[in-house]
Amino acid sequence: MSEPSNRGVGHVDQIREIIVGDQMRQLDARLEDLEGRFSDRLDSMRKQLEREHRTTIKALTKQVEKLQASLKEERATRLEATKAATKELDRTIKQIESLQSKGDASYRSALEELQKRLRGEIDELGARVEKQGSALTEAVRDRTGSLDRAKLDRTSLADLLASMSDQLRTNGNS
Repeated sequence: MSEPSNRGVGHVDQIREIIVGDQMRQLDARLEDLEGRFSDRLDSMRKQLEREHRTTIKALTKQVEKLQASLKEERATRLEATKAATKELDRTIKQIESLQSKGDASYRSALEELQKRLRGEIDELGARVEKQGSALTEAVRDRTGSLDRAKLDRTSLADLLASMSDQLRTNGNS
């Protein structure tokens, strides 16, 4: 009894092969071609993203290095200006002290007033130098932070594309 039923199943398979066999083979071939093209395109996009990432990192690194060099140069310039102002202040103080030593009361009050004014100017100059140094340091930190965020965003996109590719391969093979 099992022999006739097996023969019937074989006939059904032959009929199925005749009716839809060619279409199934064509569909399988098209699916394989589509998977291949998708995989090639994904690899191409991944390589392009990696090239762009490297280029962006290089450009941003150069910008950071430029900013650091500019900051260093600015600090050196400010230091020289402060040294020059200090020398001028010392010279002025010595002149005032020599006048003061003569005992003239009017010179003493002028000396005290000038010393106060000069010390105030030095304090103000120091505060400005400190403020500008802090601003430049903050700019470098901000630029470095944007570098890290750009790198993270590109890495996340690459991971997402790789995950999609793996899912398509897995679903296509099942």
